[in-house]
Amino acid sequence: MKPVENNRMEEMLRAFCRLDCNRLEFLKTFLEWKKIGYCELNQGGHHLLIRPSGCKAPLSDHYMKVLTAHYDRVEGSPGANDNSASIFILLKHLEILRNADFSHNTMILFTDREERTEGKNLFDQGAYQLGQYWKETLGEGHLFIVLDMCGIGDTLVWGKNTNKLNTEESGQELAPGLVRTIDSLYESLSELFYRYSRQSDMAVNTLFSDDLGFILSGMPAIQLSQLPWKEAEQWKKDSNRFPESWKVNHTLQDSIETLQDTAMKNMYNLLRDLARYQLPLPL
Repeated sequence: MKPVENNRMEEMLRAFCRLDCNRLEFLKTFLEWKKIGYCELNQGGHHLLIRPSGCKAPLSDHYMKVLTAHYDRVEGSPGANDNSASIFILLKHLEILRNADFSHNTMILFTDREERTEGKNLFDQGAYQLGQYWKETLGEGHLFIVLDMCGIGDTLVWGKNTNKLNTEESGQELAPGLVRTIDSLYESLSELFYRYSRQSDMAVNTLFSDDLGFILSGMPAIQLSQLPWKEAEQWKKDSNRFPESWKVNHTLQDSIETLQDTAMKNMYNLLRDLARYQLPLPL
């Protein structure tokens, strides 16, 4: 497996994956260096929200797509694929958004406290508390598209979570209107998703990320990941056969050497196409 290309970005990614890296301060320093404005949201953690302006104003009658990736990691792990790769994919995508000559209706959100430590329940996740605040202060009309484990493979896999939420653990049922909204948004994006999954239905991801917290707070969310084609196909056939590429998650072996430049490029292309997708708000 090849490490990510582009020496400067690779150096920064290596620094980001160091066990002693203060990831929040790293991101703030990077954004300030690039003169990218951001605001801090401190509900349920320390989150960073970026509103790339582009050349044209957002379309007010369409959903705002909130591309989301968590920067926290399990203690003692470099967290390269979980979830540094997604962070750096979004940092690079910012260049496209800032120079876009069209209305991209996109925000970038870096989240904290996605990784739940022992003894924490679903409602302790940073995304849940942030989602509650978001709904009350920023309103609805936002779709959270969560990137997690996107640095290995060539095949997009995703989860809608409406059909896999553990209601016994959460103690609540999802509102039917929210389920219909997520299903409708997924259908609107399915053509794009299929383009990056070899025209196959790869809604096979049974793992949770920040999408869980957002959905529990009443906000629509969809999760995106990547896997090598054979692993994705095997997982689709047998949901008990956990993908080999993800077995190093939360360990010291989740290092930058496992990442693939082809996977990163695949996500760059997907996000470039996604920027042009417009999702009309319901009438």
